[in-house]
Amino acid sequence: MEKNILILSQEQPPTVGGAGIIAKQLFDTLTARGWDVSINRSYANLPKMIMLFLSFLNVFKSKKYHKVIINDLFYKKIFCLFIKLYKPKNTLIYLHGSEPEFLLSSTFYKEQFIRLCLASKNVIAVSDYMKEKFLTSLLDHPDYTDIEARIIVIKNGVDTKIFYNNAFPPNDLINIATCCRLEWGKGFEDMTCVFMKLIERDINCHWYIAGEGKDSKSIKAYISEKNIIDNVTFLGALSPIEVANLFNVCHFMLLLSNFKESLGLAYMEASCCGCYSIGRNCYGVKEAIVNGETGALIDSIDEALDIIVLHKPDVKTISSIALKKYSSDSIYEKLELLF
Repeated sequence: MEKNILILSQEQPPTVGGAGIIAKQLFDTLTARGWDVSINRSYANLPKMIMLFLSFLNVFKSKKYHKVIINDLFYKKIFCLFIKLYKPKNTLIYLHGSEPEFLLSSTFYKEQFIRLCLASKNVIAVSDYMKEKFLTSLLDHPDYTDIEARIIVIKNGVDTKIFYNNAFPPNDLINIATCCRLEWGKGFEDMTCVFMKLIERDINCHWYIAGEGKDSKSIKAYISEKNIIDNVTFLGALSPIEVANLFNVCHFMLLLSNFKESLGLAYMEASCCGCYSIGRNCYGVKEAIVNGETGALIDSIDEALDIIVLHKPDVKTISSIALKKYSSDSIYEKLELLF
């Protein structure tokens, strides 16, 4: 059989989200490394019944591929619907973060998804935390040991052809970037509080917010009501190159997410550009920041504030450490061993 690979992911750029970013990165990087890679068209804008029909066809087309990467939540659900008819032994399942909440907590999907995991060649967790989170949801399940044996941790990597240091942020003000989906759960109330305190201290600074999301309108309205709006720029959804350019002119990447982040690719991408990342000291974020080197893991808003005011990031050192630690090259070498 020809060693061709199919990536199935309804979430794809320009939709903002980690699974979509990884889908594109998988396609681009594996293609560049010489693999024959295909990726499905996203049917998100089609009527629901047509979208489902075309997605069902993709499941059956997947039989002819050497390996199939089931990337996002949508296609995991689609495969679950067919698990009694089709045992996809050629599949690799990516765990990005929300599987316990949306699949293992569902009376409809739980057993089907467990069957899917057991039928697949491997299950790939994007962090040690993600593996632990997933298995914790299955502690009492009779197939726990078999599922645990199938899970391999392959942390997401950074495309260092795009994310690297090629500029220096200005000396006369502090630039802060936030790059994420615009949702309240990403910590916008706390981040706004940090920035307001900077302004109250007469710190010359600017906050660049990149991304869109379901709470875009209310977040923009909330920040616009504060006395900081002249120092805030909403950039909307950016391409990876535009994100890299933003990180290169910013001193800090501030993202105080309240979600149980499985990893946090934005912290890693920022660090590769020499931008000092600030995130909460919990969950998968702890694997995306080398504390004190590529960024800071904080336990309070005041701690984040003090770092921005007092710390002087060395962009070249940050970038050098991050490029060695987070480059996707070694990640794809591990992934290719599964093919």
